[in-house]
Amino acid sequence: MNKTISTKKSGTTNMTVGSPLRLILLLGLPLILANTLQQVYSTVDTIILGRYGGVIGLAVLGTSSWPVWLSVSIQTNFSQASSLLIARRFGSGNMEEMKRAAGNVLLSAVILCLLMMVVSQLLVVPALVWQGTPDDLLEQAVLYLRISFGGIFILFSYNMMSAFLRAIGDGKTPLFAILAATVVNILLDIQFVARMKWGAPGAALATLIAQAFSAAVCFVRLYSSPLFRLEKRHFRPHRAILREYIALAIPMLMQSCVIALGGFFVQAHVNEYGSVFVAGMSATTKVFSLLETAAIALAQATSTFVSQNYGCFQFGRIRRGIQLSVRFSLLIAALLCTSMMLFGRDLLSLFVTKEAISVSWGLLVTMSFGLFIMYPMYVMRQSMQALGNTVIPLLAAVIQLLARVLVTLIFPRILGQAGLYFPTVTAWLTSLILIGILLPRWLSRCESLSTQSACVPRRASDLKEGVPDE
Repeated sequence: MNKTISTKKSGTTNMTVGSPLRLILLLGLPLILANTLQQVYSTVDTIILGRYGGVIGLAVLGTSSWPVWLSVSIQTNFSQASSLLIARRFGSGNMEEMKRAAGNVLLSAVILCLLMMVVSQLLVVPALVWQGTPDDLLEQAVLYLRISFGGIFILFSYNMMSAFLRAIGDGKTPLFAILAATVVNILLDIQFVARMKWGAPGAALATLIAQAFSAAVCFVRLYSSPLFRLEKRHFRPHRAILREYIALAIPMLMQSCVIALGGFFVQAHVNEYGSVFVAGMSATTKVFSLLETAAIALAQATSTFVSQNYGCFQFGRIRRGIQLSVRFSLLIAALLCTSMMLFGRDLLSLFVTKEAISVSWGLLVTMSFGLFIMYPMYVMRQSMQALGNTVIPLLAAVIQLLARVLVTLIFPRILGQAGLYFPTVTAWLTSLILIGILLPRWLSRCESLSTQSACVPRRASDLKEGVPDE
């Protein structure tokens, strides 16, 4: 029997009633803080490596960045698909179906995790060699990736559990989890890298241990929640749920692979300019990871809002929520771009020596102005996926790949090494144009197909966000 869970008692957020922007920010702001903290402890790795490991230590992070990004992105996409699957059922009030979806997702995650751990170890050396990793970086880069990939189970566990929590509107627990991980990571970085001189492999080990703490915090929260009290029957393979999950996850996985392929291609050309250039580009990549956190979190919050309302066919709310989220994303982009123009060079000096600053600064300026493209693109792309269309984002990724390749081959001939500042921004622009044109049409199509369905009204007094719509 379905029943409405009181958000006051469960700590969840029902996003099917109330002010769209307020609800998105209620979930989004804790996620922004959590993602920022996650990047902070990654940035600490970079700062300490830059100071105690020199150009080599920092360049190892740079040349390993795309293999790590691909691994993390695969996990993130499967967890995001899980979040969308569960959020739809939570929004519709079907708690038994939600538990069945959670059980099937967890079963699939265990199988995928084991597969990734084996395949990633086999591909470490070929991936680094294929992208032309300099000889003086190869040994440390191999060890760094072997340690990182050896802990895939830990990171995957955190990603899946935090995705479950996002689906029911809980952004606070992932924040507390990352806060714990940040403290642990900083302390271990000081010990492993600064004192024990273990270099990039020491930073990888510190990160894995910190991630284990974040996974533990999420586990405690889920274990205590009545929403996720799963029984044997919930783990039985359910064909319809698995089909829906695969339909969401596989195109998102292919999208990540295509984007990573473009990243590998660009990195191979970056490596041709030597360790100093690689280190300079790596420093900006780390700084930009901080700038990207709000975009990712806002897109995740918006997709949860869209999914919950899609579960009960409230398309007017979905349209309004996306519009408000895009506007808010542009505001954040403006604030971040201005901050980088004022303080970016000083920030980069924390990571690299003067010899690499000019490289870092040129890329940071380019990508800071690219925030006005990336932020709304992220929101609209995840909204499209939340509405069940994963084909268009995949097509956009293919176009991104073509854009990266063309810009990487052509621009350096015209601008020299500075031409490598533009592949990523150009790729974002192609996605923004395609998704920006097709998202409104897809939303209208979903609405027309659902005109015969209706959401069962819920009493505002039963809900934490029981206020009138804007």
